[in-house]
Amino acid sequence: MSSFSLPNLRAAFQAVARPFVSLSEMLLTFTIYPTLQSSTVDFEAVFDGLSERRKTDINVLLGFFAFAVAYDNGPTAALAATLLSFTYNLRNCYQNHSATDLKTRIEATGHRTFAVLNTIPSIGIFTLALLQAIQHLKNPIIAIVCVLGGYLPTLSSWMVDLVGRVMGRYKKARREVKRSTSGFQDGMGSGSVVVSGADIAAGRSIDPVAGALPQQDLPV
Repeated sequence: MSSFSLPNLRAAFQAVARPFVSLSEMLLTFTIYPTLQSSTVDFEAVFDGLSERRKTDINVLLGFFAFAVAYDNGPTAALAATLLSFTYNLRNCYQNHSATDLKTRIEATGHRTFAVLNTIPSIGIFTLALLQAIQHLKNPIIAIVCVLGGYLPTLSSWMVDLVGRVMGRYKKARREVKRSTSGFQDGMGSGSVVVSGADIAAGRSIDPVAGALPQQDLPV
């Protein structure tokens, strides 16, 4: 019964959730979240950037919706309409105000939550483009390559940022290992014992903890 106690269950849950938390933190670095967390964030610039991005998202989604309706593609039209409605409401809720109001609303919602909400239109546009490419090219591999080719500027910047973060963590881990190793070696050096030939000939034992030579002789 003790193995199913609350502290053990909490520790097991934290161990299982730790990789997912690390993954979510890494994915958040590719959103607007790091900008919002910055101490020098300029909400006037954030407001202008988000407003332009919402306009672009709405125009692209309108194009997908019109194309799907023209070709009588019900599922694509429904997805485009849902994303269009979501993006329009996201713009009205956050970007249809002043920069001060935007800051207040983002802080009330939470930086992580807003970063996720702000990414949904971009993910929806990518999904719609991929679905349309697969439908018309009839080859999923070629469709994925074509869509990823269109996202190459974004993917290249993400890869550069990801490699930089991985290398930074690797160098930090190496410095910590080197620091711990040097500290261990310093501790060994300060507690070293010098043994003379006479001690060895007399058969005296060495106490590695105390770092001294006991006076009694070893039994023969």
